[in-house]
Amino acid sequence: MHNIMTTRRYLEAFNERSATVFLILLLCADLAFFGMHFIAAIIGDIKWVLKSDLFNIELDRGYPEMYQYIKFFWIIILFLNLALKNRSLHYIPWVLLFTYFLLDDSIQIYEQAGYFFTELFNFTPLFGLRVQDYGELAFTATAGILLLPPLVWAYRKGTQIFRKISLDIGLLVLVLVFFGVVVDMVHIVVPLGTVSFIVGVVEDGGEMLAVSLILWYNFLLNVRGVNAGYYLCDFVRIVLTRRYT
Repeated sequence: MHNIMTTRRYLEAFNERSATVFLILLLCADLAFFGMHFIAAIIGDIKWVLKSDLFNIELDRGYPEMYQYIKFFWIIILFLNLALKNRSLHYIPWVLLFTYFLLDDSIQIYEQAGYFFTELFNFTPLFGLRVQDYGELAFTATAGILLLPPLVWAYRKGTQIFRKISLDIGLLVLVLVFFGVVVDMVHIVVPLGTVSFIVGVVEDGGEMLAVSLILWYNFLLNVRGVNAGYYLCDFVRIVLTRRYT
């Protein structure tokens, strides 16, 4: 009973009305894009069903991806607002990270840089991946190396509350990276067919849901304040260790 009460207390802490409504709207939009994608795939001609193939969630610069750009932009704005409200520069490294995500998706920096790294390092393709994929992975790793030090600095210099918030955002970013990098690599090596279609939906759909969760959490911080006493990292620790206080 005590375990259930503790879990309920954490869930209630994240159930701020306006943020919850916002999350529901975000998820409904995500699910609407999933539904249109599946309907078109089942019928077999997305242009005949929706009059455009831009509803395909795997299509670069399609409507679902444009929707992702908007979410990334809102995340950046909300982080800037947190920095102003709390008079703290520690949120700026998060602004830089999500600005990179937005630019990477919208102008496909990783693909352009992937060609450069491919020519620079002369990769030997393994595990069913293309040479281009190794170049993109090398660029992603380089970007991570450059963006990580400011985040580490902010974490070390920030308050205990900021550290918990950073851990929360970090957990959600890891979910995004899992779908955007790990599942993406699986999608590349899986042969075309039904399995490839499913993996592709899991990849792009997982990214959409992860960004929606990050946007929701950032919006929650802005409307409830950062000093709420309850954080995702604590909840995850409780669930994993089953140590309830």
